[in-house]
Amino acid sequence: MLRNALILILLIFASKEALPKAPALLTGNGPAWALEALRMTGESDAVRERALQRLRKMPGLENLLRQELSGPRAGLALDVISALELRSLLPDLLKSAREDQAGFIYLTLNNLMTSKNRRDLVRFYKKQVLCKFLCQISDPGKVVILETLARLNEELPADDLQDLYSDSKWPEVQVAILDYVRAAVLKHKKENYASLLKLGLNSEVRQLREQAQAIFNELPQALRARWRPEEAPLAPLLRLDIPHTFPPQVRVAFGYKDARPARFVGDRYERLFLIQSLMASCGSKSDLACEFERDKSDLNFLMKRIKTSTGEPQVIRLQITASAAGPDDDDNRNNPYQNKLSAMSRRNFLEGLRSAEAVFYVGHSRDGGGPDFGPPRLLKNKHVDYVWYRKNQPGLKILLRKLLVHKKIKRSPFKLGLLSCASTQHFEKRIQRASERAQMVTVPKLIYYADALQMLRTELSQYIHLKINGSVPKN
Repeated sequence: MLRNALILILLIFASKEALPKAPALLTGNGPAWALEALRMTGESDAVRERALQRLRKMPGLENLLRQELSGPRAGLALDVISALELRSLLPDLLKSAREDQAGFIYLTLNNLMTSKNRRDLVRFYKKQVLCKFLCQISDPGKVVILETLARLNEELPADDLQDLYSDSKWPEVQVAILDYVRAAVLKHKKENYASLLKLGLNSEVRQLREQAQAIFNELPQALRARWRPEEAPLAPLLRLDIPHTFPPQVRVAFGYKDARPARFVGDRYERLFLIQSLMASCGSKSDLACEFERDKSDLNFLMKRIKTSTGEPQVIRLQITASAAGPDDDDNRNNPYQNKLSAMSRRNFLEGLRSAEAVFYVGHSRDGGGPDFGPPRLLKNKHVDYVWYRKNQPGLKILLRKLLVHKKIKRSPFKLGLLSCASTQHFEKRIQRASERAQMVTVPKLIYYADALQMLRTELSQYIHLKINGSVPKN
């Protein structure tokens, strides 16, 4: 019972299906364990259980997984370790965590946490996230740790949090620190952390100011009366308009990636991993979805300077939004800021239908009811109400209405990508009837996290090739 109670407050929230994947070789070929691992995600409960049974019977599986932790199938290996609760591999995970660039190993560690090993894991987490010299922990790893410690009500010194906030180059880490402050003050009644909100209220990054103000507005009136941040005006910052001199040519909107009936929500991690890859150095001449720079005042905007084949300079601008306020669906439903983030990502997508040269949705199809940017409608058993989504199709109806409006004004041709499960079947024909100018990119079957991001990066790379050379390179 104690272990079950603990799992409920962890990031994974008892769902092995919810674990995000690092890029892996997600093809129909590969070792037997990897093929069974693929069947654990996106399939029915019966298919998943048969896959788990086969994995449990495989000889030498733990040694295979230990070797795969440093290979291209590391994401799948983590899925299996989590699903089978292979705590014998904890030492290997702790060793690999120091070099984990995506934070996924920390999610697996969370899922292997029990009342017996919690103290040791928390000690390891605190040492990692508060390390100031010769540290190897990635910024995504810091995000996962901060969110985990907040939910476990594990105390971090306010001075160290302030230093971490000031030293971090990734605004997502600063977002996680503000989330920690919210949990400490509102959930755990540690009012002394409220003063850290001034870090966000005084930030140059618009989203951090908005988040900090949203938290401040949640504080009890008595606490607000005792502590009022004089350094920052409390004018209405929570607005949906995005003032930007140059609108983005490409928009990427992550939908709300819940794992119901489990509570985990993963789109914030997927977005962070995508941005991390887009800002990395280019690995080859053919891959141009790299070496982007980030806007200093808006964490959702990225840009890349290029030269066309004729030497003309151009700038590629992206806007990338996520929908979830945090990794816990229950918490998100009680967070007023959730509505703002859902509305922002929805607007990013819908505005792209009007003005962008390419717009992509990465999320759930909701069995034909998507695109969806908010916490899903649930049944009493916490499963998604797919019957309601199939009948009402709320996301698709809004999408079709927008496309019909743009059809009347002869909107320029543009690329529309719906990177969600079976989007070809659910959406393609009706969208093409509503807009002949939309060049569709859809998915014919179930799609996994790594596949969706790889498809997206390929499309972005081809778009940049087109801007440089006037054509897309042949495969």
